[in-house]
Amino acid sequence: MSRVLRPGGRLVLRDMTMRSAAVRWFCNTIEMPLIHLAGKGDVKIYGREEISKLCENAGLHMEAFEIRSFCLLHCVVRKPE
Repeated sequence: MSRVLRPGGRLVLRDMTMRSAAVRWFCNTIEMPLIHLAGKGDVKIYGREEISKLCENAGLHMEAFEIRSFCLLHCVVRKPE
């Protein structure tokens, strides 16, 4: 994403997340591997800290992070000018 964003460009990320680290752990460690065995994809549920670290590693700045309703993640990321 960092490569294709122009300087000052924004990325709006909408995905699934969970407020509780314990629930995220259960989903990522137990539930998702079982779903993957059934041929339904390979996914991971990220929390604020993980997304922040991914952004930092890519040279991006996280401007906003919200969990809306039960599990909807809304995150705004900007590439520095």
